[in-house]
Amino acid sequence: MAIDVFVLLSVCLTACGAFNIDTSFPVLKTVGSKNLFGFSVALHEDLKTGKHLLLVGAPREKAEPNVPANQTGGVYSCQVTADQSECSRMKLIDPNLSPTEDLVEDMWLGVSVASQGRPGGRVLACGHRFVKVYKGERRMVGQCYLHKNDLRNKEDRENWKSSQDHCNYLKDESGEGMCTKGISAFITQTDAIFGSPGSYNWQGDVQALWMNPDDEFDYSKQSVKQNRSQRNIYLGYSVTQASHLLSGESQTIVTGAPRDNKLDAHGSVMLLVKRSNNLVIQQTLRGQQVGSYFGNAVVAVDLNRDGWNDLLVGAPFFFSRRPEAGGAVYVYMNGGGRFHSEPSVVLMGPDGSAFGMAVAAAGDLNQDGFQDFVVGAPFYDTGRVMIWTGSKEGVSTEPSQVIQGSTVFPGFRTFGYSLAAGADVDGNNYPDLLVGSLDDTVALLRSRPVLQLSNTLNVSPYVVDPNDCDFCIEVEMCFFFKVNAGRTISNITVNVTVAADVTSFKPRLRFHDNRESVHSSVLSVWNRKCETLKVGVLVRHAESESATCRHLSSLQIH
Repeated sequence: MAIDVFVLLSVCLTACGAFNIDTSFPVLKTVGSKNLFGFSVALHEDLKTGKHLLLVGAPREKAEPNVPANQTGGVYSCQVTADQSECSRMKLIDPNLSPTEDLVEDMWLGVSVASQGRPGGRVLACGHRFVKVYKGERRMVGQCYLHKNDLRNKEDRENWKSSQDHCNYLKDESGEGMCTKGISAFITQTDAIFGSPGSYNWQGDVQALWMNPDDEFDYSKQSVKQNRSQRNIYLGYSVTQASHLLSGESQTIVTGAPRDNKLDAHGSVMLLVKRSNNLVIQQTLRGQQVGSYFGNAVVAVDLNRDGWNDLLVGAPFFFSRRPEAGGAVYVYMNGGGRFHSEPSVVLMGPDGSAFGMAVAAAGDLNQDGFQDFVVGAPFYDTGRVMIWTGSKEGVSTEPSQVIQGSTVFPGFRTFGYSLAAGADVDGNNYPDLLVGSLDDTVALLRSRPVLQLSNTLNVSPYVVDPNDCDFCIEVEMCFFFKVNAGRTISNITVNVTVAADVTSFKPRLRFHDNRESVHSSVLSVWNRKCETLKVGVLVRHAESESATCRHLSSLQIH
């Protein structure tokens, strides 16, 4: 009596695919306590050494020595080392300011921080609560600092320039006397973009300032015109700038107005273009829910590799009962220079999580040729960071990786409050991720190489006589792997478990090496590795029905 032998194959890879952000070996940094170290973060490259630094804002930090204040906030640059306290404070505030005219007490320096990147390499940091005193009245105009690339000489104040005069403090809150400039900031190779949501009775404003090679701010600015019908909308609460949004040649500024109530207080995001000395609104995208804070975060990134930047908008206070959700990120796919008024996809986070409080373009994390992005949900349990990968179709509704704050560091309570990504810190050609919190701690999570594991399975013979089969079945398994990018990996270790005849209550197949229905082995795979197993049929269980063998494998990198 002959029986057919069918072999089923299933492969599970535990260290490949999109799950390549390593949480086992984070670089943790912490400075002081109760100073909000981690409120804002950025990745910065030292152009002289080629090494990266972690820039961290601590807006509740105590004042520097000789500065006439108790608490001003501060900005730190941290080395990528195992020493959690290896951070240096950037000396930005001029101790010679007039204590009667320039009030730096509680100015929240570090509320925003940004790095310009190559080739300019400058650093931008702001404190939106800086106060100018004019005729006895306090005008909260904000203060921003532009620092040269080299952060090592902390004492040389010629390395930085300050900017405060772009808000006219001579006027009261109906003008720019309460502009709170710098609550958001963005820097490119040619422009510094500042959000000032307090301007014009909290209508808000965005200021675009040109910079020359000497690190000076050009005192001619471009901004949004005042509109008295749009008070209290907080225009400028978030800002970014990119090309290939509305035009393939010129830059477009994107800004959030999370309290925009023109229609129904759903908030809005406005796309601005430069016209002479003005920033002109070309398109407005509306939120979908009152109080959701639509526009709290804005990011431009090309998700489907069509040459046009798509738009991500965070709304961290969005909520839903069915399904239960808290926070949302709206994905607007670019239609060749225009955006549909309705989002292409709405991603939602867990209830009460503030999902979308922080959103960042992450670069190509898994090296599949598409840009990815990360979203913070800082108020879910100990905080979460979720990763989405781009594709030709756009984005899926589910994340490819979810990172829980407690798995990175047990002290986290608001992991994911701020994010910075897209820079390769450790030189393995994969972009890394810097995560901030309200817990006075930040974590650098590094990406590890992505492997593509392929395998083949051959079984012979297909038909056997159980009465004449002394382990006559041979199962050949072969494995191959490919590294998407980054450092060369010569070999990997594959843990293989093969379970035979899993559909039968009493397995009828046995492996030769252990006379059991389950075989386990560890294979060291170089370019190609094959293993041949001998399998026999128990005569007493050989019915006319089919016998089956199932193969499972897992992958670990050593």
